[in-house]
Amino acid sequence: MNTDIYHFMPTSMIRDALQLFVEKNISGAPLIADERLAGFVSDGYVLAHLGREVPLYTTPYSFLAERRQGESEFD
Repeated sequence: MNTDIYHFMPTSMIRDALQLFVEKNISGAPLIADERLAGFVSDGYVLAHLGREVPLYTTPYSFLAERRQGESEFD
């Protein structure tokens, strides 16, 4: 069992979540603000966010590549 605690900050980007989920083979992580638990970011949340933001003809990966400037933060 892995005891590392991965987390996000309010300034984390969608790209950070996708990268962490893939690299660490996890499906979610806590959102920490002011050294306190502020929420939880799940793969489902990220996919739902991308589904609202990404045109149907665009893949999530091309969306991330195109959004290097002015990226969306977690709501």
